[in-house]
Amino acid sequence: MHKFLTMLTHTKFDKNLKFITSPPKPACGLTNKYSSLSINNIGIDHVCLANELNLKDILEISKFTDGNIEILAQGYYQIGMSKRPLLTYFLNKFKKRDAKESDHYYIKEESRDYAYPIMQIEEDLLIYIDKQRSVLPYFKDILEANVKYLRIDTAFLD
Repeated sequence: MHKFLTMLTHTKFDKNLKFITSPPKPACGLTNKYSSLSINNIGIDHVCLANELNLKDILEISKFTDGNIEILAQGYYQIGMSKRPLLTYFLNKFKKRDAKESDHYYIKEESRDYAYPIMQIEEDLLIYIDKQRSVLPYFKDILEANVKYLRIDTAFLD
C-alpha cells in the first residue's frame, strides 16, 4: 500500500476532516491571502488552494480564511495544458492509434534527466510535475491550520 494511504489508515483524525479523491482535470485555486479575504467577504465558506503552494503559503492563507480549506495532500499536480489533443496527433502519426485516458505517457526534455507525466482528457493535453507532492512530512502543521479537506489526486497512481 502507498506510504501516504498507510499513514491514513493508522491515524485518528478529527471527525470534521474530509478526504477527497480527485479525478485528473484542469484545476485552479486561491494563491494568496488577499484572494482568501475577498472570498470570505462575500460569504463563501469553502476554498480550494492552488496545488503548487508550499507549506508557508498554506499556513499564511489559513490565517485569513474563516471557512474550510481544501489542499492537494498527495499526488502529481498539473503544471501546464494544451487545448489541443497533441497526444492523439502524435499517436495517430507514429503509432496509428488514439490516446486512451487509462494509458500513462511521459515527455522528456533533452536538457533534463527526468520525464513529465502527461495525459489527454477529451481534447485537453495535461502536463504534470515530475514528482508526487505529499503533505505527510508536514501533516501536524496542516491539521493545526484551517485545512478541513485533503485531496488525493489519483492520476498516475498504480
